[in-house]
Amino acid sequence: MIPWLTEQRIHQYASDRSYERGKGYYKSGDVLSVIKRGNTIQASVEGSAYSPYSIHIKFDETSLTDCSCSCPYSYGDFCKHLVAVFLTCLHSPDKVQERPSLEAILDTMDVDALKKLILKLARKSPELFAEIELEATRQAPRGTEERPSLQQAKLVKSRVIGILHSLDALRPSEAYWKVSGVVDEVQRELDSALDFLEMHEPENALDYLTGLTEAYVQEWLHLDDSDGYMSDFFHPLGKAWAEVVLSVDLGESERESWIDTLQHWEDETSQYGIDGWTYAAQEAIDEELADLFHKEDIDGERFFVHEDVVTAKLNVLQRQEKHEEYLALAFREQFFVEYACMLVNLGHIKEAEDAGLQHLHSPGQALMVAKVLHYNKAVEAALRVAEHGMSLVSEYGFPIAELATWLSHAAEGHQQPELALEANLTSFNAKPELSSYKRAQALSGDAWPAYQSNMLEHIRNAENPFSNEAIDIFLHENLIDDAITATEKSYAGYDRQRRVAASALHGRPDWTIKTARKHAEDIIEQGKSEIYHHAIDWLDLARRGYQSIGKPQDWTAYRSALTEDHGRKYKLMGMMKERFD
Repeated sequence: MIPWLTEQRIHQYASDRSYERGKGYYKSGDVLSVIKRGNTIQASVEGSAYSPYSIHIKFDETSLTDCSCSCPYSYGDFCKHLVAVFLTCLHSPDKVQERPSLEAILDTMDVDALKKLILKLARKSPELFAEIELEATRQAPRGTEERPSLQQAKLVKSRVIGILHSLDALRPSEAYWKVSGVVDEVQRELDSALDFLEMHEPENALDYLTGLTEAYVQEWLHLDDSDGYMSDFFHPLGKAWAEVVLSVDLGESERESWIDTLQHWEDETSQYGIDGWTYAAQEAIDEELADLFHKEDIDGERFFVHEDVVTAKLNVLQRQEKHEEYLALAFREQFFVEYACMLVNLGHIKEAEDAGLQHLHSPGQALMVAKVLHYNKAVEAALRVAEHGMSLVSEYGFPIAELATWLSHAAEGHQQPELALEANLTSFNAKPELSSYKRAQALSGDAWPAYQSNMLEHIRNAENPFSNEAIDIFLHENLIDDAITATEKSYAGYDRQRRVAASALHGRPDWTIKTARKHAEDIIEQGKSEIYHHAIDWLDLARRGYQSIGKPQDWTAYRSALTEDHGRKYKLMGMMKERFD
């Protein structure tokens, strides 16, 4: 199926939580379909949205080359839906449909049949028609009066304007919820512009980006930007401009013209509080910049180069395979993650490890370099860099928890159980979770009681942000009093509160009754008919609480009082009758 796929490999690229939840999705049958075409997998997974999530995976004989999911998860590792699909491929290959690759299908069709198919699809999809038109324009003869790329810019501008007006037929209240989707479509257009750089066609990228930007600056206020989706897009747009202008050979007059154009766009948006997004591109165009990347200082002082300009220049140098210039710039501007990763890609493992140990500043940086080392089979170097990363300062502790979790799984996979346990404990202390608690039990063996005592004491004294995770752990150990204390310490979600109240029925029934009545009455008093079913669930817990202490008459009296006070809430009365009679 996938030659290198193992549970260890899946777990390595997913957080403990995503892995456990993905396993649950897999076991519950939420993976609706998995279709494999050559080295590509398309899948759909049932989730919390109305429509299933779409998963796309590409791989080769030794590694994963690309993967994505349409869910909003954005933490850089596998989401639960990807985990579920990989587990399906690994453990239920009979559920994977083997289909011919698209290339193989197209090879069986003659030119006339392909032409008819494309015409049929283009009639159904305006987007496909526009893609075909753009490609035809790009390949047009260069002898035309207007150069093809400028024709392309006009088409792109028209298409982006169409995207920005695609919600015109909706009421404002309906359109509000779809604005992020519109920005996603424009982002795909931006990705298409940058694709020209990968094809070594920077002039086309420049003109494509021009059409996109003209349309966006002209029409972005047409949509409701209450959530900031439209204005947030200007940042990646500005970064793209910095990279594109560094990729194009511009004459002196062209530089001046483009600086004027960028400043004009800046002036248009600054009156709405959107400013600074073109500064990196303007700096990149500045004629003095041509040799600034090679200077240590100007007039005895270090010259500051905009971070986005450095990133853009590094991308250009990488694409041009100017590795020595790349390394020199990355080191000079203290882009040490990029510096170390390039050394790895060039096969200089020892130098990359040394750079990681000497120059990285945070656990997040160490994790990125460790992953690249590990991916390139430099296992020992990866573990050393990751272990070093655990000694670095981590704001809020979350990046170090992610690094420590990764290191724990990697160390266990390479037969270093002591390091695996140490890293797991670091992860737990930074961000307590039930998965890392259970993992510590598995890794510590006979020494578990001592570790267990320390870990429980840690979460008893932890700050409020960890109370939900503490509740899960206390319930796992049936420590009801601790779970109640954690619940009362800060807000716990509906599901956790219900679980604590249900677990307390036999040990603390009075607390269950008190808590259940409070939650039910809050819903009923406010007349929240759409969530009366939650009130009924709470009332059922109260009823069971009264029964557990041998006072069913008190439940009867309480229900009668509710009926007297809220008898005109007919929906509620009907639901109570259905549940309790």
